[in-house]
Amino acid sequence: MDSAEDISGEAEGGKGRLPAQPAFTLIELLVVIAIIAILAALLLPALAGAKARGQSTACLNNLKQLQAAWKMYEGDHNDYFPPNVSRRLPTPQSISNSWILGNVKLDLDISNIVNGSLYGYIHSARVYHCPADRAMVEAKVPVPHIRSYSAEGWLGADFNVYGFTWPDPSTVPIGYIFKTKSSLITTPGPADVFAFIDDNEQTIDDGIFVVGKISWYDYPADRHSLGANLSFLDGHAEHHKWRSPKPVRNWTYGANPAFVGDEPDHDWLLTRLPTQ
Repeated sequence: MDSAEDISGEAEGGKGRLPAQPAFTLIELLVVIAIIAILAALLLPALAGAKARGQSTACLNNLKQLQAAWKMYEGDHNDYFPPNVSRRLPTPQSISNSWILGNVKLDLDISNIVNGSLYGYIHSARVYHCPADRAMVEAKVPVPHIRSYSAEGWLGADFNVYGFTWPDPSTVPIGYIFKTKSSLITTPGPADVFAFIDDNEQTIDDGIFVVGKISWYDYPADRHSLGANLSFLDGHAEHHKWRSPKPVRNWTYGANPAFVGDEPDHDWLLTRLPTQ
């Protein structure tokens, strides 16, 4: 066995040393960086797509919970839909015992959610907000919107805003019926009548979403892969991809879908209103 002196001597003589490792050349480093950039370019879209799908799934879950609360409200109130009442004060505001209160463009906290008639069945303000919704409140110190969804105006709504009263026989399109109870609807069936919808981030205000026979009184969102999520009276929620994008710059209150250029999307929603 070698003595400590022998080992020390070998070390001093250069014996037993590891060979020097060659360093990367500049070209090799550039090649590695290029490969990393290519991999990132391939992976980032996939990661972004996975995030978008996750947000859409979370949004669908929110709508299912809101619809479940809606159904429980019906059960506790002789089959009547939750109130959806709005007045111009001076901006549209959901009032009374509506499913939601206030105007989301102005609400700085969750009090108008908590005081709505559905909150007692949900007990979570997060359910009212879509994770893909990045809109901010119109205030000196902007805060995120607390709500992303509105309820269909054909289902028990009552409002008087912009000089337009609802429901009014002179403004309700022929062939469509304003309903206050699920039991009053026979056509289409509950699985085909929508209740909640992704409202457009820039046009959402009170809790009512109205689509007229030849008009957009409210505008849907397209934040989920150019589509929106909706819930239906039977309790399910689904995603629908629009045929045309929904840019706010092309929309005005009461806009004609023919002018906006999205008649097929407007007509698709019309077929999901109660007719009998």
